[in-house]
Amino acid sequence: MLGSTSTTVIPDASVPQALSTTVGPAMTTTTTTTTTLASATAGTKTTTATTGGVTAAVVGCEDAEAPFTALCESIELIENQFVDPVDLDALAGAAVAAIEAEQADGDSGDVVVCAVPDPAFVALCDAAQVEVSDGGDIELVVNEAIAGMVAELGDPFSAYLSPETMELRDEELTGEVSGIGAFVSAQEETGDDVVACDLISDTCRIVVISTVPESPAEDAGLRPGDVLVSVEGESLAGMTFDEATARVRGEEGTAVTIGFERGGEVSEAIIERKSVAFPVAVGQITNPGVGYLRLCVCTDTAPEPFRDVLSELLDEGADTIVLDFRGNPGGSLSAAIDIASEFLADGEVLETDGPNFDNVFEVTDPGVATDPDIELIILLDSGSASASEVVAGALQERGRAVVVGESSVGKNTVQQVFRLPGGGGLKLTIARWLTPERRDYGGTGLFPDVEIELPFDLLPEQLTDLAIESAAG
Repeated sequence: MLGSTSTTVIPDASVPQALSTTVGPAMTTTTTTTTTLASATAGTKTTTATTGGVTAAVVGCEDAEAPFTALCESIELIENQFVDPVDLDALAGAAVAAIEAEQADGDSGDVVVCAVPDPAFVALCDAAQVEVSDGGDIELVVNEAIAGMVAELGDPFSAYLSPETMELRDEELTGEVSGIGAFVSAQEETGDDVVACDLISDTCRIVVISTVPESPAEDAGLRPGDVLVSVEGESLAGMTFDEATARVRGEEGTAVTIGFERGGEVSEAIIERKSVAFPVAVGQITNPGVGYLRLCVCTDTAPEPFRDVLSELLDEGADTIVLDFRGNPGGSLSAAIDIASEFLADGEVLETDGPNFDNVFEVTDPGVATDPDIELIILLDSGSASASEVVAGALQERGRAVVVGESSVGKNTVQQVFRLPGGGGLKLTIARWLTPERRDYGGTGLFPDVEIELPFDLLPEQLTDLAIESAAG
């Protein structure tokens, strides 16, 4: 959210352990052991010729110093944690290309002491030395190399996160940050399909999924479906999703000019940022025996307020719950499991499949609405993603809920954020999640039992009436 939880359109999923993974945003501090450079260079300094008569010193990762400690850890994490096999030569080539794309302006005689884990990356040291000799900053050079390697993976949910972006993500976990209060996702239209993307372009666009009630975004008139195109007059094209959303957020009380497209027309809105505490879960009795419960996002802390609201509805006599996941971009995998467990007495919620994250996750403590006489209807739309899909998929497949609305995003991957030396981070897809019956909804999304349009301007009373009527056939 811009001011709360920035997610990719199919954000991410998280893991219930000491490490926090996401089917939506999350992070963990991870200690890694670097590999050593192959025999010729491991543990010793060697030189590799570069242009201009300056040479870079090459050492193994066991002798790495900042900022190359971050590079060495990134290479190992990508090789060992990424969900699919990687080609080290391709990674090295992408790192070199990213460095060479930089436009340094200056002159320096500094010698780069470059640490790499494998001879495939020695060319990276050449490129880094050339860039530094031309006046480039070595930390920026290394960061570009890491970002280039991640881009080579071709995964829209994996990304290098700058120290500034990591600080914002730390704030997001508290549920309160300063911004405009809009949930957004990066979407690319390919024919009739909408898929996730990361580098903003003419086809990869940042779309508003929903706005927080009474937030600056809502007050300024931003609506679901609006496309953000500029910040302070600068086009977002060429930025990553995280870079673009970071431009929108800022100090409370400051103003930001947002350019957005709606119906082919581009407009601008000057919006004053403020601290936005987004409502994780809201609910109300709409008719006798009918409770409406909306879950806006699956943060790590979402299960407790979700249970509180659900319990209140049941105490007030609700025997039908309409659970609104429209525009829910995902979040923590552990939160998704806990929320699904409110409606399931036992059994499996999902499975994960990855090189180091192959697990079956079952119901946690039985929840407050496991009684099968409590009717459950789940509302989905094209903005429902990740952790919200985990919940909906498990409850639909196990016959506990009727799903009404539109097909969801189809994000079935799990991300983990690893902290790197120097303050940056690496967000990597470490697994794919499957339903209890091992169905893979990646790219296709969950299909509703009853397909209807559910406009965002419907009041809760109208939504629950329409949902119950549709579910009844």
